[in-house]
Amino acid sequence: MKTPSRLIILLAGLVLCMVCGVLYAWSIFVVPLEQAFGWQRPETSLTFTFMITFFSLGMFAGGKLLRFGPARAVQIGGALLCVGLLWASRIDSVIGLYLSYGVVSGFGIGIVNLVPAAVCLRWYPERKGLVSGLLTMALALGTLLFGTVGAGWLIGKVSVSSTFMALAVFFLGIIVFGSLFLRMPEAASGKEEGDGIGLRDMLHTPSYWMIWGWMLSIQIGGLMIIGHIVPYAMECGLTAAQAGLGMGVYAIANGVGRLFFGYVHDRFGRAWGMGLDAVFMGCGLVLLAVLPSRFGMAGFLIAAVPVALAFGGTIPQLAALIMAFFGPRHFGVNYGFSTSPLMVASVCGPFIGGLIRAWSGDYLVALYVAAAITLLGVAPAVVLREKARKRESVAREGCPSPASLSSQNG
Repeated sequence: MKTPSRLIILLAGLVLCMVCGVLYAWSIFVVPLEQAFGWQRPETSLTFTFMITFFSLGMFAGGKLLRFGPARAVQIGGALLCVGLLWASRIDSVIGLYLSYGVVSGFGIGIVNLVPAAVCLRWYPERKGLVSGLLTMALALGTLLFGTVGAGWLIGKVSVSSTFMALAVFFLGIIVFGSLFLRMPEAASGKEEGDGIGLRDMLHTPSYWMIWGWMLSIQIGGLMIIGHIVPYAMECGLTAAQAGLGMGVYAIANGVGRLFFGYVHDRFGRAWGMGLDAVFMGCGLVLLAVLPSRFGMAGFLIAAVPVALAFGGTIPQLAALIMAFFGPRHFGVNYGFSTSPLMVASVCGPFIGGLIRAWSGDYLVALYVAAAITLLGVAPAVVLREKARKRESVAREGCPSPASLSSQNG
C-alpha cells in the first residue's frame, strides 16, 4: 500500500484518539450500573482505578508493540478494547466489571492511544506542540461524542449492557479502518531513528522524576473529578440532564486545555506551561468545592472549566517534555512509561475520593486535599526551568546529542 500523505496519517490518528475518549466516559455509566446491579459507590469507583492503571500499562506496552508496526499495534489494542466491552455487556458481578471494562478495555485503550502520538510526532517534528494538542483534544472530543452524546443517549433507550455491546461493534470498525493509514516516516523506520536516551538511563535522571511528580500532582485532582463529576453534580442539586451537560462542558474544556497549554508551553516556555497548569487545577478544585452549592449550574460550570483545562493540559506537555529532555529515538517506550503517574493518581483520585465521600457524606474534604497536592506541582516547574537553561547553554557550546546530555537532564 502506498504511504499516505502526512495529513491523512494525522487524520487517522485523530480518529483513533477519539475512540480512546471512551476512557474518560466512565462517569456516564456509574449511576446506571449502580441502579441495575445495586452496587455502591466505592465498588463502582474502583472500576475507573483499574481502567486508568491498565491504560497506563497499555501505553507502555504500546511502545513495545511498535516494533511490529503501528497498524498491527493499533489492531491488537483495538481487539482488546472491544473484547473488554463485549465482556462488560455480559457481566453480572462487580468483579467481572473490573476485569472486563477496567482491565481488558483499559489496557487496549492504552495501546491504541500511544501509537498516534508516536507516529504523528515523527511526521510533524516542526509542530510537536500543536500535533500533541490536536491528538489529545481528539481524545477529549471522543469523550463528549461517545460518552455524553453516544453512550448517554443509548443508555436512555436501551440497557447499559446493550450500550457496551453497541460501542464494541462500532469501535471495532473504526479502529480496523483507521489503523490501515498509520505509517512511520522512512527516516524513522530503521534502528537508528534519531538521538535520545533509553528508559533505564531516563529513570536515573532527577529531571524525569520532577516531571513525574508534576504530572501526578495534577492528575490526582483531574481524575477524581472526571470519575465522579456526574454524581457530584447531582449531589450539588443539579438534575441528571444538567449533570450530563456538565460532563459535556468538562469534556470540551478538557480538549481546549490540550491546545491552550500546548500553546503556552511552546510560546512562553516549560515553566509557564507547567506552573500555570498546576495553578489552574488547584484553584479550580477549590472553586468546585464552593461555587456549585451557592450558584447551582452556573457555579458548577465556572469551577469545572479550569479543572478541565488543567487536566487536559498535562498530556501534550508531557509528550513535549519527554521528547525534549530525552530525545525521539526511544520516545514510544519512554512516553508510554511516563504515563505511570496515572496509575497512582487513579487510586489517589477516583477511588480514595469515593471512599472519602462514603465516610464524610460529601466530596468537600477530598476536593480540598486534592487542591493542596496539586499546588505542589508549581515547584517542579521552577526547578526544571533552571535545569533547562543549563542544558541549553551546554548544547549551544558543544551541540551534543540528547544522549550525551543525560547528565545535564539529571
